[in-house]
Amino acid sequence: QQLRTFLVSGTLLSLLDAPMAPLFMLAIFLIHPDLGFIVVATALLLLAITLANQRATAKPFGEANTSQTKANLHVDSMSRNSQIINALAMIPEAVWIWGKDTGNSLKWQVIAQDRNIAFASLSKGVRLLTQVIMLGWGAYLAIEGTVTGGMVIAASIIAGRALGPIEGAIEGWNQVVQSRAAFGRISALLKESPLNFERLKLPRPEGRLDVERLLFVPQGTKRVVLNGIGFGLEAGDSLAIIGNSGAGKTTLGKMLVGSVLPTSGSVRLDLMDLRNWDQRQFGESIGYLPQDVQLFPGSIKANIARMREDVDDSAIYEAAKLADVHE
Repeated sequence: QQLRTFLVSGTLLSLLDAPMAPLFMLAIFLIHPDLGFIVVATALLLLAITLANQRATAKPFGEANTSQTKANLHVDSMSRNSQIINALAMIPEAVWIWGKDTGNSLKWQVIAQDRNIAFASLSKGVRLLTQVIMLGWGAYLAIEGTVTGGMVIAASIIAGRALGPIEGAIEGWNQVVQSRAAFGRISALLKESPLNFERLKLPRPEGRLDVERLLFVPQGTKRVVLNGIGFGLEAGDSLAIIGNSGAGKTTLGKMLVGSVLPTSGSVRLDLMDLRNWDQRQFGESIGYLPQDVQLFPGSIKANIARMREDVDDSAIYEAAKLADVHE
């Protein structure tokens, strides 16, 4: 969302106009060197303001992003453990932890934005003062007969175009920093995604399942959900697992289909760790009925086909018939 906002903002247009600024300055030099020197001096001053703005807002923006990341991690952890939080009456504490990090993020954002607004106002004042100086000095040059009044007006307009990108970059520095941070988070997420790793296409699984010393501790907690779980099943075998609510049955089921990775230990299908299977090939070979059953938006046919468009009707009918839901 942050990147989309930046891509349609005026800040990006200002940055795209920046390569044209030297040409505008050259045009002003051609009108009169004095006016050109005024614009160049102003541009250097605005660049100094930009650097000062960057140094003044770097720490607040960094703290705001860090606090917001912590808040998002807490929300993710709370959503996964919502039943436990509700059962143990931990809702006020959970909200307080999230609110503390969110409040810190908002506090640092306000500090950074206040500083950014101050520098943006300063840059706008410098640009307006520059145009006044150019008009005044241009009027003097016109009286001396070295330029005409029209040339002075043209130089003032071109100066606005030359200095506009720098001023726009200062005003939108908040968006630049946040978009750069968002792009970094997305890039890191995509690089670390297991989908980026190519896996060898293995033979169609026969059905042997081996679970070895599973240990699972949810991220951000110290609570052990599963510890030392192990069993083996041959093709055609069935296994029923019973236990109290919250004992980890659902978590174990998710591990058996690869949607949750164990903290340690392994789940092997045909002696091959699930993490080494191609996800598409593995998904086509298993069935999974979650605890909370929901249909995806679309037709029953699309849900049976797992939203894929390369499945023919006969295969969909056979799958429905196998599940006894074809009538």
